[in-house]
Amino acid sequence: MLALLAPTVQARISAALENPEQTEEETIMGLASVVWDVNAEVGSLPMVRLQLLLAPAIETCRRLLDGPVPEPLIPQVREVAVAAATLSGRLAFETRDDTASRALYAEAAREAGRLAQRWWQASVHMSHALVTLWA
Repeated sequence: MLALLAPTVQARISAALENPEQTEEETIMGLASVVWDVNAEVGSLPMVRLQLLLAPAIETCRRLLDGPVPEPLIPQVREVAVAAATLSGRLAFETRDDTASRALYAEAAREAGRLAQRWWQASVHMSHALVTLWA
């Protein structure tokens, strides 16, 4: 799945997945840029394609949060994970995959609950409420 990413981001993520203890802030910024870039393309690319582009970032965040990432970087990884799962939940909703959408929103809410800033939780719940209202 990493083949879908830009070469520099791909290299940094590969290195972080091989050795999570060596994860750097630039790696997390690369993951965040993937999420921002996918979000910027909503409305101009098919939702399924956007889901495919976002999948490596989501899976990388999951693995990094399970691995021994340096303690000061965990909140940043968690923030990217929340943003990625929230966006992916919306994209899953748009493709009529309600089961995946609910699971992704639940994952985003769980990770947001572990962050100090409560606005992350509010953001996840608002996005989920809006897609539920739209449904």
